[in-house]
Amino acid sequence: MVRLCPITQIGAVSLGIKPAELVKCSLPCLECFKEYNLLTYALARDFYLVYQPVLLQISLESPCIGEILQRLGYSLNVKQALSLLSERFLEGCPPEIGFFIGYPPKDVFGFMGYGGFSYVKTQGWRMYKPLSPSEKLYWQYKRAREVINQYHPSLCTTN
Repeated sequence: MVRLCPITQIGAVSLGIKPAELVKCSLPCLECFKEYNLLTYALARDFYLVYQPVLLQISLESPCIGEILQRLGYSLNVKQALSLLSERFLEGCPPEIGFFIGYPPKDVFGFMGYGGFSYVKTQGWRMYKPLSPSEKLYWQYKRAREVINQYHPSLCTTN
């Protein structure tokens, strides 16, 4: 079976713009991520978090993200945080995964139901007011994917 290669999804991670990306792929595809010096963490059901360890650590330690993750029971240690994320992922995709994959905190808070956030639209993820920072980040992520797609074949027969 031929499918889109998961490498086509990780442009922003491989270029150091985004801490992580959630991808669905089979084990043979995981070898491709090594080419980009990225780590993978198995969540569940062929879902993996592909991440830059340093960027993910910085993201987890940022004041607003770190505080809310700790309130949700997470450690600020990457490996421990990923372990709990994996446990929660077994029950469904937890909304706090947005913090791990580089969504703006205001958008993750809004999606989690915290008051004071007004939904505007969905473009890559659910965006809340103010819209401008979210759109700017979305286009950075999109451009990074396009860069990687220029240098990597988009079809893969390994997954």
